[in-house]
Amino acid sequence: MDDEQRTQNHKVKIKNEFNNTSTAFKIIAGIIFFLAFICFCVLAEDSAPIAFASLLVLLFSGFTFIAIAELFQILHDIRRKLYEKK
Repeated sequence: MDDEQRTQNHKVKIKNEFNNTSTAFKIIAGIIFFLAFICFCVLAEDSAPIAFASLLVLLFSGFTFIAIAELFQILHDIRRKLYEKK
């Protein structure tokens, strides 16, 4: 297999490649947001300060996972654009 054919095969692979890492982080963030809502509803009945604190911590964690997922997506898109130029 020559270099040109190998490059073409790599371009096709990158174009069709799905960003699994970014998707996994977004799913984890969704689960965290759901748990934040459930925990807030359960804890709000007993003690409001603990419920509010746990809500803030879980929301911060969820947004952190979304930020990491977006970083992975941006890096993936940059890599794809670099290989399309070649």
